[in-house]
Amino acid sequence: NQENQENQENKKNKKNKKNKKTISNTESSIKKIGAQGSVFLQLYLKDKQEFMTTPGAVLYMKGDIEKGEVKFDNIKSGLWRLFGGESLFYSKYSGINNGGIIAVGTDLPGDIIDISINTNEEWYISRGSYLCSTTNIIIESVVKTQGFFGLIGSGEGGILPIIKTTDGNSGKFWLGAYGSFEKIVLKAQEKILVDNGYFLAAEKKMDYTIEKMGKTLTSSLFGGEGFGMQFIGPGTLYIQSKNISNFAYILNSYMPKSGNNNSSLFSFSSNENNE
Repeated sequence: NQENQENQENKKNKKNKKNKKTISNTESSIKKIGAQGSVFLQLYLKDKQEFMTTPGAVLYMKGDIEKGEVKFDNIKSGLWRLFGGESLFYSKYSGINNGGIIAVGTDLPGDIIDISINTNEEWYISRGSYLCSTTNIIIESVVKTQGFFGLIGSGEGGILPIIKTTDGNSGKFWLGAYGSFEKIVLKAQEKILVDNGYFLAAEKKMDYTIEKMGKTLTSSLFGGEGFGMQFIGPGTLYIQSKNISNFAYILNSYMPKSGNNNSSLFSFSSNENNE
């Protein structure tokens, strides 16, 4: 019995070392290019090394890279991804022969963060934030039903994508943050209330509730505070410094309005040219 236990322990240690080596090789072949606020990832893939990205994320390919192959796991997972604000499909790229370089990035100005995920771990992520990952990652989503608050505060938080691994090994994924980001580690029973639009990622072991940010429901609805996601530790979460919904609202105020040619940024430029 003791000999069998030792053999099992040795096999377990070898498996862990193998996993660590794989992750280490992946890390050493990835570089973040650019300055904070405008970055992209440059990945070197060796022969038979694979990587997965969200569709449309590739900037360029150099060297021996097999062109993108559509990866689709199953209908159920794909539909849940759509509900969670992610793509129905993934794109998979592979290094061949001598290997090559592939660069990926996001359309929004900001930073890119990497998160390691262990076996049986799951992470909530912000809608549309997924950039790329190891190929053993799967994205689904979860619906948060919480009565009235869950209904009216569901802009971010009502339906969230969930990331997990599929093969019993650890993995890694990269997210695009709008603006900069902060990593926050909560102690046991420590609470944090994050504005929905600034949430980026959190460990799923910390469940959350949707709460009003204002003192009263009226101030939340009409005073600009809105709703937030309250997490209770222990656990880790990330926030981003900018809110894409707020930016879209501001940008919309400068767009041309039907029947009003004097209240937009575009009409201002037109008037300036006429002068």
